[in-house]
Amino acid sequence: MSRISKIGTRVDLTIIGIPEKLLHEFCEYVVKPLYPGGISEAIMDLMKKAVEEQKTRRKSAT
Repeated sequence: MSRISKIGTRVDLTIIGIPEKLLHEFCEYVVKPLYPGGISEAIMDLMKKAVEEQKTRRKSAT
């Protein structure tokens, strides 16, 4: 379950139900060493990478 609130051209995203251990490990092994801007920076970067990867796959499939 999640909630999204739009603020201008950006949104606030509330994600509910993420296992505590997964969030802790994500912060420990991904956010802290790679994203000094914090978890929001990490999520945005990973989302961008996933979108670009899917676009590339679609182009390759056609």
